[in-house]
Amino acid sequence: MQTVKRCLKEALSLSVAENDYHSNRKRQDLIEACFSLDAQFASSLSSLTANDEAKTHLIQEKLKQHQENKNLEDSFSSGGSIQLKRNLAKKFSSFCVKELGLLNANKAAKRRNQELFSFLKNVSELDNVQLFNLLSYFISAYGDTLNGSNSKTKDNLESVFSAIIENSKFFCSLYNISHHISLPNTIGNSENIFLSIDDCSKETAERFIYNWVSSNNLNSILISEPYFTLSDLEFIFDAINRNSSTEITLLSSLHQYKELMKSCNESGHFDLDSYVENHWREFVSPGKSPYIKFIFFGEESSSDPIIHDRWWMSVSGDSGIKLGTSINGIGNKLSGISSLTNNELLGAYTEMNGYAECRLRSTKLGERILYRTIQLSV
Repeated sequence: MQTVKRCLKEALSLSVAENDYHSNRKRQDLIEACFSLDAQFASSLSSLTANDEAKTHLIQEKLKQHQENKNLEDSFSSGGSIQLKRNLAKKFSSFCVKELGLLNANKAAKRRNQELFSFLKNVSELDNVQLFNLLSYFISAYGDTLNGSNSKTKDNLESVFSAIIENSKFFCSLYNISHHISLPNTIGNSENIFLSIDDCSKETAERFIYNWVSSNNLNSILISEPYFTLSDLEFIFDAINRNSSTEITLLSSLHQYKELMKSCNESGHFDLDSYVENHWREFVSPGKSPYIKFIFFGEESSSDPIIHDRWWMSVSGDSGIKLGTSINGIGNKLSGISSLTNNELLGAYTEMNGYAECRLRSTKLGERILYRTIQLSV
């Protein structure tokens, strides 16, 4: 722990040497890391540069910003959007995205229905994208309170979607818009499915994906799974009907690469490729595996995912689907799978292909991108 704190102190000291955009962002990330490690330790960081007033000010400024953000998130957490004002709409939307991520990772605080419905106050302050982020969190969190009951899930959540659709119809009629959403008779069709919280959802998802693979005659697939773990391999293999001739390129985050390396070392292995191969033989199949190229990537200053969506796509980019949760979340959370539209395909494929070929070397903000690769071919 002391070594980690010393390294963080040294990195923070280096970050105050400049006051440009990138240094400012790195300084904020370092301070957040310090707070996640030890709040008392983080609060004492301004003493690092006690002899330099300008540098001390830079650190104190970030400490103050952290506290303000924490206070704001605490108010959102306890009161939802009850006190929401237009100038805070963007931050509230980001808070909802963060809470949805925690929910998908099974790390979110459990909220009662009354607390969840407080998130729907003052929604007129949100634009359409911000409202989408709020509803994505609300519907997932509300579904979690139904304790996996299919009848409750259908009755309660369908009423939410019905209200959204009816309001859309009214809006379209009010402004004379000819195209609007019609209410489906069932949950799910050939283009999308709803996945409830039960043991059958993984099989349903596998069948949907296999139908997509077979109907498009796919022999090569691009997969984006930001929180990939080795336990996902069995689902992937079943979803392609255990066809070992399929070639797969799987994109994930540097954070997951580090987690794999940690597990690899703790198990006594020192070669990650052989560690993955052993897992395959022991837990997935003793037979031949598909050729899978794993590409882990992320910013040099952060190992968090750059791509947050779960896409499965043909290597030509002419067909694709989107999973509503991580593979290990299927059956444990309310989610779904939907086919990508042509516009969604264009954007998703352009982004995925650049990382799949390891040719994107920096983000739009100039952050350097690092890549790590391993291969599976048993």
